[in-house]
Amino acid sequence: MSKETTGDLLIKELHKDPQVFYEKGRSYQLLQEYFKDYNIATLSGLLTDKDPYVKRAAIWIASELGYESRSLITEIFPLANDDEDEYIQSYALEVLTVCAHGEHSERIIHVIEALESKRKLIRLLAMRLIANLTADQIEAGIEYFKSSNSLHVKGLKFLGDCDQLSAKQVLLLIENQEPLNRKYGAILAKCKLQSEPELMTIVAKSLDSDLREFSGSLVA
Repeated sequence: MSKETTGDLLIKELHKDPQVFYEKGRSYQLLQEYFKDYNIATLSGLLTDKDPYVKRAAIWIASELGYESRSLITEIFPLANDDEDEYIQSYALEVLTVCAHGEHSERIIHVIEALESKRKLIRLLAMRLIANLTADQIEAGIEYFKSSNSLHVKGLKFLGDCDQLSAKQVLLLIENQEPLNRKYGAILAKCKLQSEPELMTIVAKSLDSDLREFSGSLVA
């Protein structure tokens, strides 16, 4: 029988009392073991555990591992829809944004759909993440949403062509009646911050609190 590693012992400790493990910050010690080449596959069972504190520890570790977590994307994407726990959902969205490339690029739709979350924190996070999507992720989003004639299609196409947009086109979105269009307008204003800084000034004064807080988060 092989000797238990430090990583094995920490996972046992996590399962024994998940809340204490989480609240004492023991996730950091477990993360260090993954940095030392502890088998990343051991995170799979933690990400799908029923206990929220186990999942909190696991998704935080996955976020710290970044692109190294791509092999766990099947376990991670359901957590991006966990609207009962903002902590879990927010870290899952961040991991998806980093890992949703190539064969996994369609998973970016979970980040895009989060723009319409019932939770403000998640909507604002989605705005920040979408502002930094790569070309392949934008294309994957357009491909997914085009069959439903979704407002996302126009917003994503504009995002892909951000450099070619006029300030007037962005302004029309910022001041649009549809909340989703306004969010894309604010995202585009962020993308054009260097060339058209006045657009973000308009976002900061919007009657839409999501836009105001998004603007504030950029200078915080």
